[in-house]
Amino acid sequence: MPSPIRRLLAAVLVIAFSALPLPGTAGAAMIPTDAASPRTADGDIARTRLAAALARPALAEQLAALGLAPEEAARRVAALDDATAIDASAHLDRVPAGGAILGVVVFVVAVLFLTEALGITRIFSFARR
Repeated sequence: MPSPIRRLLAAVLVIAFSALPLPGTAGAAMIPTDAASPRTADGDIARTRLAAALARPALAEQLAALGLAPEEAARRVAALDDATAIDASAHLDRVPAGGAILGVVVFVVAVLFLTEALGITRIFSFARR
């Protein structure tokens, strides 16, 4: 025979669990991208700048070499959300054409100067002791 404490505990648990809400059904539906993130004027300006950059022949050739048609690139730019378009547009200002090459050249020259200073190479005649 169960003790009175066990009966009381069982009654409390039955009442507590019966008071829990039953899971309901969730209503979910597909929404268009524009409804999820509405476009702003800043995003439109950024997408226009990106489209203008894609229209440059040198960039179009590089994209074609990578297997991306210019039309597909334009569609992808048009589909960007505002935050991504603004970030990519700002990145265009920070990285000028050929900027990566300049960094590589500076790095190579710095390494050559370092090896010359350590006496490993004899490339620069003005750096000799």
